[in-house]
Amino acid sequence: MKTEQLPKFRNNKSGKTYTVFMVTNINSSRDDFPETYVYFDDDKNWWSRPATLFLMSNTKLQDSQ
Repeated sequence: MKTEQLPKFRNNKSGKTYTVFMVTNINSSRDDFPETYVYFDDDKNWWSRPATLFLMSNTKLQDSQ
């Protein structure tokens, strides 16, 4: 998959843009394996964060942006 096809989010506080590469633990029912977003910024630094925290701090950009 090309990076242009991956979902992009903008951080609500800093305005930085992040590209979500994958979401892990989608099917886990265990509390110690929360759903996690794996993403990178414009400088190609990689990050991961629990989905609930990521989605509270970032807003999905429309496909046209």
